[in-house]
Amino acid sequence: MNEQISTIETKRIVANPNNPRTRIEDVSDLVASIRENGLMQPIIVRWTKQKDEDGIPTGYEVIAGSRRLTACQQLGIEKISCIVRTCDDDKAFELATTENLVRENMNPADEARAVAK
Repeated sequence: MNEQISTIETKRIVANPNNPRTRIEDVSDLVASIRENGLMQPIIVRWTKQKDEDGIPTGYEVIAGSRRLTACQQLGIEKISCIVRTCDDDKAFELATTENLVRENMNPADEARAVAK
């Protein structure tokens, strides 16, 4: 899989129409975290299928990181770090699904210890 890290304008990034996470709920916790600490992990994107008159892709589609993108947009952040991957629709869906499945909240005891510390 081909990938590179780039700084991309948030206005050039569109939502993934095949995202297994169908709703992005309240991201206020993420907004607060990004406001205080910045975006700590790049989002993963791929080129969109829309192309200009020369056949060059005109934007990017989120594979993983829709909540982070939404929070950055709410904060008015104009550019963010992204990992740009080259992949087909099936691989993009697999990556998006994996991202959503492996992300889990900390258990309450670990979260309490971290907050106390």
